Amino acid sequence: MGIELDVYCYTTAMDACAKGKMWKTALSILREMKEKGIEPNEVTYGVAVAACGNGGRWEKALELLDQMREMNMKINTITYNAAVSALAKAARTESKQQRRFDFKQKGGKYHATGNQPQNSEVNLLWCKTLDLLDCMESEGVLRDSFTFSSAISTCGAAGRWEEAMHLINTMKADGDRGIKPNRFAYTSAISMFDLMNTFTLLQFFVDNRHTN
Repeated sequence: MGIELDVYCYTTAMDACAKGKMWKTALSILREMKEKGIEPNEVTYGVAVAACGNGGRWEKALELLDQMREMNMKINTITYNAAVSALAKAARTESKQQRRFDFKQKGGKYHATGNQPQNSEVNLLWCKTLDLLDCMESEGVLRDSFTFSSAISTCGAAGRWEEAMHLINTMKADGDRGIKPNRFAYTSAISMFDLMNTFTLLQFFVDNRHTN
């Protein structure tokens, strides 16, 4: 007599796939569930989003979020964070692939010239990220330090320093809710100053010198 598989069994299998970055297998299991008449729940979809996020498939992750909304499923912080993280990973990868520096020698030193990549892919990623944060706020979903840090990383990869600074200030404003800029948030923000002027970088440190 075979074991009857239920939503818990399928979700557990998908979770293993998510941890192993096997996003295709996770989505295959999700399809199989539906074909067998086993309805996925919020946890199942959350695991599927995480699988796509871990696999760098941000488009699929956002598609799953849309499906959850269509079915009036509640999307929690963990699920949103998986999608935000996927966008951050994609932005960093795209930035590394597109960034090109022209070095000029001046006084025995090399100076990087040029701008952060502003191609349509990177622009799309940071816009999608801020859209997700807006959705979280409108839906009353907690945006935690991981949410903001990942979003700041995406903005940094796109060279959107003003948006990144706005996110840090938002974190400061939400300090009474236990949300405050952490080391990763500041590291992500500082990393984009390599192509900005020294005064702006100095001002950033002065404004945030008391942060642990």
